[in-house]
Amino acid sequence: MFSDDELVPISALAQYTYCPRRAALLFMEHQWADNVFTVEGRHVHQHAHKTGRKERIPGGYLVRGLLLKSERLGLVGAADVVEFYEDAENGPRIVVVEYKRSKHKRFGQLEYRVQLCAQIMCLEEMLNIQIPQGALFFAKSKHRFDVPCTTDLRHTVEQTAQKVRQLFQTLETPPPVPSRKCDGCSMVDICMPRAVNRRNVQAYFKRMLDG
Repeated sequence: MFSDDELVPISALAQYTYCPRRAALLFMEHQWADNVFTVEGRHVHQHAHKTGRKERIPGGYLVRGLLLKSERLGLVGAADVVEFYEDAENGPRIVVVEYKRSKHKRFGQLEYRVQLCAQIMCLEEMLNIQIPQGALFFAKSKHRFDVPCTTDLRHTVEQTAQKVRQLFQTLETPPPVPSRKCDGCSMVDICMPRAVNRRNVQAYFKRMLDG
């Protein structure tokens, strides 16, 4: 069990899965930069995240911005939307829905699934129930996909939570690993992945010595 001051934001797991260096820049160095993708994403979440708001839907109701916490995993955060369905025959059913600004990709990127499954695991602990799957909603393409919270994905969530906690304890920002992800990252000018990359520095000195 973790105390309140040891809790890790669920969003940090998604950021770490996308890029450990980005997670460190955001959560340890408190740096941030916007681009068109982050602005669009914030607009989507502002619509979904109206904390505690309850609305009727066919067959049940939904709650926006539901606060989540897991003492076992040491996680804290909020779900965009949680749907509660009242089924007298089969019992209640709960679906956690994570909103994303982008066009859909089948089942979403891994960081999206890790974030969603972490939210599900927190809610399971809070309500003492099992939630087999959640959903990703992609605002740009208006597509929604069910995402199973599998044993493997749950294991990834637990491993990632441990890695993020270790990162925060060491307070060491990882070196950059340039990839195609960098081109769409809002933090690229702060991170400077190609300028800071160690291999580039070594190549520079080698060229200077050889020249």
